[in-house]
Amino acid sequence: MHRDHVPMIPPGFILLGSTAVSPIQGMVLPYPALDDGAVPSATETHILTVQGHPEFTGPIVEKIIDVRAKRGVIDAERAAKAREDAYKRHDGLGIIAQAIWKVMLNRLL
Repeated sequence: MHRDHVPMIPPGFILLGSTAVSPIQGMVLPYPALDDGAVPSATETHILTVQGHPEFTGPIVEKIIDVRAKRGVIDAERAAKAREDAYKRHDGLGIIAQAIWKVMLNRLL
């Protein structure tokens, strides 16, 4: 489903996760005061990125699949598999969303 990708981790960023399809699924840039290699807390995080879209719900994903299938971007077999996956449980509304809110709220306080 991905039509874009991050080809390399920029200097100073820490890789958060990867898959065979998307080697860079997420990364974080801590503030400079953090020790090299340490995973930053929310208050030590300057930038947090994720490859996926944790805000996407099943119906949103279905619309994207419909458009991409109609345009020939994905074939019928891949579209059917994607429709199955659209409603599978994921961490976007849990762990990832909580991390994003912690980073954002820390900046707003």
